[in-house]
Amino acid sequence: MIVSLTISLFWCEELIMNPLISAASVIAAGLAIGLASIDPLHVRPIAHAIWDPHFGQSAVEAFTRGGAPGPVNIAYSGVYQWWYTIGLRTNEDLYTRALFLLFLSALSLITGWLHLQPKWKPSVLWFKSAESRLNHHLSGKKLY
Repeated sequence: MIVSLTISLFWCEELIMNPLISAASVIAAGLAIGLASIDPLHVRPIAHAIWDPHFGQSAVEAFTRGGAPGPVNIAYSGVYQWWYTIGLRTNEDLYTRALFLLFLSALSLITGWLHLQPKWKPSVLWFKSAESRLNHHLSGKKLY
């Protein structure tokens, strides 16, 4: 019984936290930078950030040696290119995605709460069948 409760709580926490963390990242990127100001078609994705997008053009010009095109290669981590590839091109697209992820997180929170209610608790026979338990939990994971 305790093992089953622990497993249920673990899966519920995972189902709730994944969309929340993703939504927070998307909202932060939309608010701080503005996806429209990033041009993912003309910069190279890299494994780590070299140029901070908050570092404005005037600062880039101030720290650039004479005749050099820029102080560093202007590149991003690849997140913006990935968003552009999957169709997130404007801030409104980011906010819509974030709202969807928050809705999904709320839905997961409700389903996690239902798992702990005696009225919705399945019979002991259901817990003994690994296939039905696996199908039930994997159907929730397929949403993500």
